[in-house]
Amino acid sequence: MQITSSDDTVNSRTDIDFQTPVPDGSTLGVTAKDSAGNSNSALMILDVGSGSSHDLTGFDLDAYEITAIDLEWGDDTEVTLTEEQVLGLSSLSDTVKVYGNAGDKLVLTGATQGETVTDGFTLYTMGDEARILADDDLIIST
Repeated sequence: MQITSSDDTVNSRTDIDFQTPVPDGSTLGVTAKDSAGNSNSALMILDVGSGSSHDLTGFDLDAYEITAIDLEWGDDTEVTLTEEQVLGLSSLSDTVKVYGNAGDKLVLTGATQGETVTDGFTLYTMGDEARILADDDLIIST
């Protein structure tokens, strides 16, 4: 798969361009490494049709240091996260940031809503350690 990237300094992010089509229904792990060898990953869930639902059970996510999940690439996408999954996404952090659009749904069974963070995200906690920063555009089910 051919991939190019460019830095978007205005929005403080890197744009990635896939030179070959990525099939709908794919789940991509995108990893960035700094000059010291530290890595950080985002899980991108691509469109499988409006109203698609994803449970991350069975995904081998331990090899990635996932600190973000991006639902913005699909329409009305639903993802379910458990406390165990959040804690297993990264050994570096017990917090995952979930991006989404209006119509996307995040199911956080047993989560408690915390404070609203000023950059458009609300904090949810699961158990003693798992923390989720959920985009305010998401529909949240606890």
